[in-house]
Amino acid sequence: MVRKAIEGGGKDLGPGELLALQAGVYRYSEAVDLSAKLVDRATSGVKTVLQGQ
Repeated sequence: MVRKAIEGGGKDLGPGELLALQAGVYRYSEAVDLSAKLVDRATSGVKTVLQGQ
């Protein structure tokens, strides 16, 4: 859907489609942010364990 909006898709998107696009992008960015936080915490945990040895 994002690609379709970027490329134009041959038509204008309506308000409902734009809201759906915004919600999808928001969900994707939240998932990426959560993944980054999980990796950061895992890295921090490994670092702590290695420093303790």
